[in-house]
Amino acid sequence: MFDAPVQFVRCSDSPSPERLEAAEPVRFGVPLPAGKLRSPAAQLISPRGNEAAAQTRVTARWPDGSARWVLIDAVLPKESPVGDGQQWRCRLNESDETAPPGETGNSVGPGSLQWNGRGGWVFRAKDRAASSLAAVQLASYAVAPPSSHTAVAPSPKALIITWDVQDGSGNFYQPADGRRLECLSGSVVHKERWEGSFSGPFRPWPRRVRRDLVWRMTWEFFPAANLARVRLTLRHRGRAIHRGGCWDLGDPGSIFLKDFTLRVRPGEPARAWLGRVQDGGSVRVLGGEFSAGAGPSSPRAATGPDFVVYQDSSGGENWRSYNHVNAQGRIPCRFRGFHAVAPGERLEGLRAEPTVGLRCRGEWLLAAVPEFWQRFPKALRVSAEEIALGILPEEWGDRHELQGGEQVSATLCLRWDAEDCHAETHDPGPFRVIAALTKPLQALGGWEPSLAVEIGDAAVPPAVYAALPVADFARAGLHGENGLLANRERADEYGFRHFGDVYADHEARYYRGQRPHVSHYNNQFDLLLGALLQRLCGRCGDWDAVLHPLARHVIDIDVYHTDRDRAPFNGGLFWLTDHYRTAHTCTHRAFSRRNAESPGYGGGPSSEHNYTTGLLLYHFLFGDDDARETVLSLADWVIAMEDGGRTPFFFIDAGPTGAATATSEADYHGPGRAAANSINALLDGWLISGEKRFLDFAERLLRRTVHPADDIPARRLHDAERRWSYTMYFEVAARYLHLKQAWDQCDETYAYVAQSLLHYARWMLEHEQPFLARREELEYPTEVWAAQSLRQANVLWAAARLAEGDLRARLQRQAEDWTDRAWRDLYGFDCPVNARTLAVVLTAALRGACHCMAPPLPCPRGEPPVLSPPESFLPQRTRVKRLLRKPSACALVLPRAFYPPNLIRLLNLLRTWRN
Repeated sequence: MFDAPVQFVRCSDSPSPERLEAAEPVRFGVPLPAGKLRSPAAQLISPRGNEAAAQTRVTARWPDGSARWVLIDAVLPKESPVGDGQQWRCRLNESDETAPPGETGNSVGPGSLQWNGRGGWVFRAKDRAASSLAAVQLASYAVAPPSSHTAVAPSPKALIITWDVQDGSGNFYQPADGRRLECLSGSVVHKERWEGSFSGPFRPWPRRVRRDLVWRMTWEFFPAANLARVRLTLRHRGRAIHRGGCWDLGDPGSIFLKDFTLRVRPGEPARAWLGRVQDGGSVRVLGGEFSAGAGPSSPRAATGPDFVVYQDSSGGENWRSYNHVNAQGRIPCRFRGFHAVAPGERLEGLRAEPTVGLRCRGEWLLAAVPEFWQRFPKALRVSAEEIALGILPEEWGDRHELQGGEQVSATLCLRWDAEDCHAETHDPGPFRVIAALTKPLQALGGWEPSLAVEIGDAAVPPAVYAALPVADFARAGLHGENGLLANRERADEYGFRHFGDVYADHEARYYRGQRPHVSHYNNQFDLLLGALLQRLCGRCGDWDAVLHPLARHVIDIDVYHTDRDRAPFNGGLFWLTDHYRTAHTCTHRAFSRRNAESPGYGGGPSSEHNYTTGLLLYHFLFGDDDARETVLSLADWVIAMEDGGRTPFFFIDAGPTGAATATSEADYHGPGRAAANSINALLDGWLISGEKRFLDFAERLLRRTVHPADDIPARRLHDAERRWSYTMYFEVAARYLHLKQAWDQCDETYAYVAQSLLHYARWMLEHEQPFLARREELEYPTEVWAAQSLRQANVLWAAARLAEGDLRARLQRQAEDWTDRAWRDLYGFDCPVNARTLAVVLTAALRGACHCMAPPLPCPRGEPPVLSPPESFLPQRTRVKRLLRKPSACALVLPRAFYPPNLIRLLNLLRTWRN
């Protein structure tokens, strides 16, 4: 049995009530030690001893087949105590039912979506008295404006859910080719995930078979809570053209849309409507009756919605921030905040949190939208026939540009309630309930963070965390004057493309251009992981205000969702925007033509910016399937960029390209952040999928980039500007050793990496200094160098766990001295807290504390294996250049190039590599 306390709290800006007004679902992940449980079943027990319904799903397993992570779905009953101090118990026991590894709760049974043969799906809930929903049809026939479509007549209890896209010319497009990805059915939640494309191409490219625009829908239904959630994602799967390596808005590869709307239609026309609009502490309720006989075929359907809430901008002080420019450099935001319009009434305000409802046969269908104002522009429209969520609404003062490889997502919460509600009621209870569900309860687990083996090199107990200097630093970084939340307002990091990213305030220090300064951090150094570590080790739910939007931003915006560009770009992560320059119109894609002042400027996604562990942990903690897919995609990206067969040189040399390990220079393939990030992403791919191919490739890169007998001076590690990131590499090497030990795989490669780490640590003891001890060598001696010195100390802390005797003592003393100096140097600056120092310190400080406390790692014993001398790796381009210098080789290569299959393949590759 596994037993741990757990609390359920809301985000800090929405204080938790003492008792729930209605049943509410919760979802959270729990890590388990090896061998504990194989098919766990969960019990969730309240402080009063009552049990909540729960179901489990194993999301990762140990090598012996036992559960490593368990995802728990539960519904807390009405009147359940939640909030700080309300301790629930989470108990996991071995289930009586047996299931193959990874298949617990994964079944197709009652409640599955069924294809209806008419362009849609039918969902039928299990027959239970607590559920007011009998059937839901998800149809995809909205090929024309809503007033002219025809639909299958549903039952009185049915819902029809549709979505449609309208291009700039007013043409409507319908979803098509629906394919079910997953169906999970249990006692608490029924979940299905579907994906598909659209019926017509958006651009008349000749012989274009695959469509550029695709959709993905996730449907979740919680019968005990009368609640459903629909999450809809629209992805532009085509590539950007990025001429000259610049990625500005207005790119020829972009798609421009007028409207993208999700529509929910009850089975019969509604008789009344209500709209609740909350703006900060103010709540207004509007409502009205519909005329008898109103329906899809009646004339009133063409008059438009009866109630519309439209959010045009963030409503903040900086609502017209340069952050929101379009391709022409114009800011399309027309007014501050939102407008709400109903017959004879008009509301204006700053930040709308709307809830709407339709009454059909005495029962209310309620709808609410999480992060409505934060992800502006948004529109919520109500008529007798439907509730419509404008995800990219037509009310916006410009066309919506979806860049190549970019996607946009939105969630709609639906709830059914029989309580009578009137506009005269100040704040109707059912509307309050669904409004609260837009900020769902989050679990703060009482289990030891070190149980999560994936972060075992950076997880410390809460009691230890509270005494570390990083605890105060993190609080200032979240809530302080220069903290993440304050900077979000300062830069107005809101809107569907920006919300969740972090303003790179440190870049403003040396910015000399025209104000305002706009810079995006794009999760560099895995700030998401740092936020999650503070949440776990500090048991602080305040970090949810940062980490949930940040994870969504990385998944939707920072990842290049295409397979039609060159291999080193496809599926990759975009860099942070330019150092000490404004981003102009490149949004979150690093390079703007406005900043191209010298030859060689430009680029694209790169192995030096590939951060996955935060997404890995996010998936395990919150059950986000998109995070899992992103981790696997980024791990596969590493393998793909190394495939020489995907480059135009394939017919000369199809060997490894070196793109995954080149740091700062094309010919440097030693310890550095490119190799660090690539190896780490592969380790995460292995941890989240169990596929050994990822681990094998990681070990191949480890052997390429480091050797126990390396000539370290030849690596020029003293060049801090170009080689500082060797410390990142050895942090990842230490993580690799920790994971191999946890898997009981202390094999030859383990010994190889351990000896290499010790070899470099000995060199550091004799030759290395903290970065700021040699300020004269640094171009910009800023506070981040103090933060990076924590990484230097971490290498020594990790090596000390492998060393013995006097060497261990020396390593520990030096690591402690460098850690203390790093903190002194950091607080010696006027502004120690900024986005970059936070991203480094939140993880590095905990890694050092963890290594300091952790027991020794298994040290390689006996005679070391006989190793060949270190060999320099030559990247593909270098090998090709050397080969083509030989006339005899050219004579062999040219016939290969003109071999017809090779020539066709070469021309296709040159077309994708043209920019």
